[in-house]
Amino acid sequence: MISICYEACQNCNLKCDYCISSDNQQREDKEINYKDVIKKILSINPQRVVISGGEPLLDPLLVEKLRLIKTYNPKIYISLSTNGSIEYDFVILKDYINCIDISLPALDNEIYKKMRGENFVDKVKQNVLCAKKAGLYVRISYVLTKINSGELFKILDFAKCAGVDEVRIGRFLSLRNALKCKSKYEIDSASIEKLMEKVYEKKYNFTIIPPVDRIEKIEESYINIDFNGEFFLPTVNGKKYISMEEANDIALKKQYQVFKKIKLTDIFEN
Repeated sequence: MISICYEACQNCNLKCDYCISSDNQQREDKEINYKDVIKKILSINPQRVVISGGEPLLDPLLVEKLRLIKTYNPKIYISLSTNGSIEYDFVILKDYINCIDISLPALDNEIYKKMRGENFVDKVKQNVLCAKKAGLYVRISYVLTKINSGELFKILDFAKCAGVDEVRIGRFLSLRNALKCKSKYEIDSASIEKLMEKVYEKKYNFTIIPPVDRIEKIEESYINIDFNGEFFLPTVNGKKYISMEEANDIALKKQYQVFKKIKLTDIFEN
């Protein structure tokens, strides 16, 4: 599947020191038209677009951007990635997104504030419930770190009570701007494996997306584009900018890799 992460805005109400996208800076050498950025995204024919930020719910053009993407490609899968701390009418999003991904690193107020710079635990919990009530497919994203590893099962129990559809258990990845926080947050693979064994023993009634085992999988999995309309790949050394032609080449390569996995008998069956 060809996926693009569209970092659609710069504004954010939190102060996470590990935020990878805080290395996005507004270009002053040209005026950026979001319609042109969306045209660039759709020109490489992705099957999935992840809308992130900054905080996308602070973007006054969010619904218009979503509407344009869906208008040009009604079948595209759109996931909206948010910190979930903004007052919002989630019903508005129902016609435009397939999944809302709400980040929740802790239920403990002090741990949340230590990671996010502000305490919005109660608001995030409320918005998870509001998003479900609005009829959205809800995923909670939890980033596993040294600081909040004791919060994992509290998050999973909350997810069960809230009736969410998925929980993505991510690991701290020292990509881009987060590289400077590696020693503070990064947790070793052995500890992650032990925790995941306990998670699977619990047999939760929602889908669990486990942590990636190699940071290279993140570097290779998404083509990114920022609000300036610049394509790039996330790496441990920062953003690796790529041209429109390179983005197209990567997309075509991914399409070919998927095609090779399909048996001809499957294509011509029936």
